[in-house]
Order: sequence, then structure tokens, then C-alpha cells
Amino acid sequence: MNVSAPNGRKLAACAIYVICFFISSCLAQTDTGFNSQAVVAEQRQLDLGETRRSYLLHIPVTIAQAETEQSWPLVILLHGGGGNGQQISEVAGLTDVAMRENFIVAYPNGSGRFRSQLTWNAETCCAYAMTEGVDDIGYINQLLDDALSNFPVDGNRIYLAGLSNGGMMTYRLASALNHRLAGVAIVSGALFADQAQPDAPIPVLIVHGREDEILPWEGGKSDRRRITASMNQPFLAVDEAFSFWLKANGCDATAQREPKDQYTVFKGQNCNDRGTVQLVELFAGAHAWPGGKANLSTRLRGENPEQLVSASEMVWRFFEDKQR
Repeated sequence: MNVSAPNGRKLAACAIYVICFFISSCLAQTDTGFNSQAVVAEQRQLDLGETRRSYLLHIPVTIAQAETEQSWPLVILLHGGGGNGQQISEVAGLTDVAMRENFIVAYPNGSGRFRSQLTWNAETCCAYAMTEGVDDIGYINQLLDDALSNFPVDGNRIYLAGLSNGGMMTYRLASALNHRLAGVAIVSGALFADQAQPDAPIPVLIVHGREDEILPWEGGKSDRRRITASMNQPFLAVDEAFSFWLKANGCDATAQREPKDQYTVFKGQNCNDRGTVQLVELFAGAHAWPGGKANLSTRLRGENPEQLVSASEMVWRFFEDKQR
């Protein structure tokens, strides 16, 4: 099976295999939730200085078997704190959307002392990655280089999304890698007061639940002692995070409000070119990926995913018409 990059080169000679994974954190076989015959996957290894990093790539068979040298969108999804790329790939349902809509998905792994429980260095959070000063900006930058060099990725349609600690990292990367990303989406994440201003407007989608007890809507500090211990400063309220990006993207201070059955959408008005900003306020959303699967972690926290909406569908609908 050949997958050609835009320049005609074939995929790097790594093992591409039909997906059959195990969640290592609970050592139990799980249903991937999608048709494994319709996706090929590759585990990529990258060397960042003396540190080896990795990410999982899902490529729909329709793309893998395409005979034309076409390029395709890439969506990168960052797992939450204590998770990993394999876990979020099985929980979020984003690969299902990718198979239907024809885009490639990357699921990077953060850092940690234990291979299955990883975090991202969002500078103000979280845990191992923060305390060790891990260069996650450099890592994601190198991941982009690797994907563009070896796979048929459209460099003008690269998108980044993140859950929780992955959402915090997504905020950081929205500024740090502003020139490489066509849009970002943050699900149950948090913005901190020291967020750098982006060099240019970038489309931003924020999805957050009013019932999130891990990173409450009102900001400040988490009620969960373990989470608070992983941060070195309080986080902003969701409204303040939304206002930050309205201002950064040159939008009006007041957003348009669109009520729905299960949530309300707030849309920035009169934003600068490419500066779309949206906030989705979920009425019943807890600290989990809406529409995703419950796993051992969410059950233990009592924060199972909201099932009346799908974050994966929302994220892709926001991304699909955005280009650099």
C-alpha cells in the first residue's frame, strides 16, 4: 500500500498496520470505536535533542489508496493530563469523522515518568512536563515538519485541538506556532494570564461545560487538590479567555449570542481577516470530551462525557473551511 506525499515521495518505510490497540493505563482491551479496516496507522518516532518523542498517525484508507498526488488536511489532537495519544484516539471519536470527511489525524504523546500517564508543558501546568521544562513547542514544531515531509499533508490546512492540559498547550501553541496553524480548538482547557499575544489573527474555538469541576468555568484554582498542585498560577475564567482572543483577533468586545437546545454559541463580530472566534457554552458539560467514550479515568472522577453533543463534529465543522 502506497501513500504518496505531494512531492511524489512514498511514505517512510515504517510499519503501517491495521489498528488493534490496548489502553496501557488499565491493561484492558478496548473497542477502538471505528472501523479498523478503513484506517491505517503508523507510530512515528522523533528525536528532539537527546529525547525521543512519538505520535500516532491515523490515515483513512481513502487517502492511503488515493492515486492522485493530492494533499489533505491534518488535525492534531493533544490528550489531557494523565492520558496519552492512544487513549485519546480511542475516546474522542475524531477518527470516525476523519474517515467520513477525509483528513489525517495525529495523536501526539506528552511526557511523563510512566508511558501511559503523560502531560504537556503549558508553562503554568502540568506536573512532570512543566517541572522538567519539556520543550513541547519544539516537539510539535518538529512533528509538523515530519508530517509534511512524509505524508500528503496540506501545509495550509493544519489544525490543532486539545483537551484539558492539551487545551492549555493548544492555547500556547496558538501563539508560538501561529504562522503554521490554520485554526485551533480548546475543549475543557484553561488560559493563563501570561498568555503571549499571537503575531497574527488565528481562528479559535473554545468548548467548555458549565458543570466542569476540574477546570471550573469561573477560573481561579481547581477544587481538586491534585490538579491545583500541578499548576503554578490560577487560570482565567472562560469568559476572560474568550475576551482575550476577541481582542487578539480584532473582534468587537461584544459577541453575537446564538442559543441552541444543549448549548449556546457566542461568535465574535467584525474580527480581522482569519480571526474567527467562537465560544460554545455547554449547559451540562463536565470535564471530558463531549460525545466521546467514558473510560476508567472519567468514571473515577465522576465526569463522564456529555453525549448530546459531539466535540469532534464541532471541532471539524469549525476547522473545515479555514486555511492559512
